[in-house]
Amino acid sequence: MKFEIELKVVKLAKSSFFGGRCLKLISQTKALQKLETLRAEFRGYIRANFEHKAADCISCNDFGKCCKDKNFVNVRLTKLEAKAIAGEITKLNPLQRDKVISRIKLAASKFRLFSDEDDFFQSFSCPLFEENIGCLVHNGPKPFACIHHGCYEKAEDLPPEKILDDSEKIIARIERFTYGKSSASLPLPVALVKWGELFSVGRRPE
Repeated sequence: MKFEIELKVVKLAKSSFFGGRCLKLISQTKALQKLETLRAEFRGYIRANFEHKAADCISCNDFGKCCKDKNFVNVRLTKLEAKAIAGEITKLNPLQRDKVISRIKLAASKFRLFSDEDDFFQSFSCPLFEENIGCLVHNGPKPFACIHHGCYEKAEDLPPEKILDDSEKIIARIERFTYGKSSASLPLPVALVKWGELFSVGRRPE
């Protein structure tokens, strides 16, 4: 089965906005809907064609090892992706919500992710991982890179990087059609602090 992420999925392919003429911007609400449509297709393809070849996270001897490894996780988010995750966090019960928000702020400062020398290899422990539960956005707005990731024994079983790259290009297009420009991705904790609007302390100007 061949996976082709079609721009028609987000209904932006034939827009003259991408030809250099800016049409009326779409709302952030609509953009988030388009993002979730893309995510659902991406997730469905990974599950159908690759996930069964990877080790089962639930049966791992060290549950959440990948997510908690401060030397491994370097997931980055765009503004729109951060908005989606923030929306999911606000649905949590107050106690759990406050705990994850505290972890987000702590991760951003502890791992010095606000460094002016932004580095794609900056790593951190993921603040969205909850002990005894797992990823708090696993069945929701889980980052595309996390959906793409898995513990595969054979290199030939890995999902191709191209489908992740193609997805990121589409996200950038949705952002340009929403905000007038695409945002540079930031480390997950920083993106949630800057764009998540979950709290005011520690936020930086746009």
